[in-house]
Amino acid sequence: MSSKLPGPQDYEAAAERVIRALTALPGVVALHRFGEVACPGVSDLDFCLFYDKSIESRPLYAALRRLRRASPVALDCMLVPVELASRLDYLVSGSGMALPPALGTVESPPPSWRRQLHRSFLFLWVPVKLAALARALVMQHYSPAFLRVLYSLRYSFSLMRSLGSLDLAEMRAFERDIRVLRTAYVAGERDAMRGRELAYRALSLAQRGMRWPRGGAGVAGGCHFAVDWMSFVCITPEPDAPLQVRVGPRPLGAVRKELLPVVVQLPSRWLEVAAHFFGTAALAPYLPAVRPAVQAPALPWPALQHQAEVFSTLHASFRRHGLRRGSPISPLLRRYDQGSAEVLYRWSRFWGAGLGP
Repeated sequence: MSSKLPGPQDYEAAAERVIRALTALPGVVALHRFGEVACPGVSDLDFCLFYDKSIESRPLYAALRRLRRASPVALDCMLVPVELASRLDYLVSGSGMALPPALGTVESPPPSWRRQLHRSFLFLWVPVKLAALARALVMQHYSPAFLRVLYSLRYSFSLMRSLGSLDLAEMRAFERDIRVLRTAYVAGERDAMRGRELAYRALSLAQRGMRWPRGGAGVAGGCHFAVDWMSFVCITPEPDAPLQVRVGPRPLGAVRKELLPVVVQLPSRWLEVAAHFFGTAALAPYLPAVRPAVQAPALPWPALQHQAEVFSTLHASFRRHGLRRGSPISPLLRRYDQGSAEVLYRWSRFWGAGLGP
């Protein structure tokens, strides 16, 4: 890939190649491009591929590998079975996606469910993004990928704002600053210090935005989830503990900073969200094998019960067709990995200082 950043014409050419290659594959019912290229050179291209029971995984992944190798633009392709097309808003927060006519329309969740779903999407994605951000800070990466993670937090902050845990002014200030930073990057002004400062501010906003409202009995217990081999999310037993992002004192390899363990800690009140996924039998292989005695909420949240069933249907479809976990599925709902659990146990007594301003 050239060091020159791609321009608008490169995005359009890449999109045409993706559409031409993927729509020719068996089992692909529709391919929908969504999102916007707000900052050519940093933005990626987002697609949603709807498939039926005749999908073949090997040709699909072979085509995606070829496209990504040849593309100067970062590509993300979300895989969704046609039977879940109408319930896309339970997989992607506020997708706003207009489906192709043959697939009908996206079912809008009832207004009374929206706050529940907002909490769920925050639980599923904010810790994952913060782990990626922490690792980029430790490795001193200042790249389009780093800026995309920062930019994606805008959506999370808007959910926090809707729940009343962030102020409108500070959310808009962050949006303004990340847009300025991306524009400067494309113009050749690679101010890594400003990027680092904005990343620390994002961590501070997330820490306040993920606070659970006072009141309520909460849920007893704690657990951990492996995001990847060296990144973890822990729900602590303390109900009112603040969100913390912590890193290990040294990498496992002598010079490989990517082997530095990162953990994002959440208070036990977030088990009120996680318990709904624990209670869905089809998701059991994707949750921690060593499970605490999780006390189910006294009043289950119907929105999250419905969402957990949608995710279990998606997992079942992926397994049936030999597909790998795709972008609609948070890494927190990945298949349990014993090696990750052992690494977490090894480092559990040696976490270093938390990241913060």
